[in-house]
Amino acid sequence: MSQFYSAPWHQYRDKLLPIIQKTQQRNDHQFADEIDDALQEERAFLFLVKDGFTVLLPKRRGVLPWLNVMFAFSWGGNAIDRYQPGIEFKARQMGARGVELYTAVKGLEQALLGNGYVKTTGEARIQHWEKIL
Repeated sequence: MSQFYSAPWHQYRDKLLPIIQKTQQRNDHQFADEIDDALQEERAFLFLVKDGFTVLLPKRRGVLPWLNVMFAFSWGGNAIDRYQPGIEFKARQMGARGVELYTAVKGLEQALLGNGYVKTTGEARIQHWEKIL
């Protein structure tokens, strides 16, 4: 399992926000401002790993806590397989019922299915995936 280290956004924003923005442009999925705002307002949290980073947003569905993966990036590729155990660990630490994410990248489907995610919306270009813990 990749070791996750909590890090203050303001110290890494200048380096990491351009990566998020380039990914937004490449995938034609508008999310960079939402991620930046959530991190600046400390609603979401930045976690660094040896070869990348992830942004996690605790949220509620009714009374049940969930963990939203706002962004994950690995310079080594294959972020889903690399980071899923650490993301699930963080989710369990907070008592989350499950983990969710949104993506416009169709090529992630096999990796998500292989890690136990289920697509809850598939007709729209932006897909919602979740994994019950």
